[in-house]
Amino acid sequence: MAVTMTDEDYRRIRDFLDSEAWTHAVDYTPDGITDIILEEIDVMLGKGSSEADCAKMIQSRVSIWLAENK
Repeated sequence: MAVTMTDEDYRRIRDFLDSEAWTHAVDYTPDGITDIILEEIDVMLGKGSSEADCAKMIQSRVSIWLAENK
């Protein structure tokens, strides 16, 4: 099943990520990983990548970050 996101959906996601609700979720995440996640979500929300590509890029970059920061 394919889901199409509207500009309003993207705005609501961005608003949520900028809100206090998101802050608590990332308080326990290292800054390097948080930076990766937010960078890739910004690309996706700017319609530079699909949701699937965003998830793959986050997974790849976080895996590299974790290997380098053991």
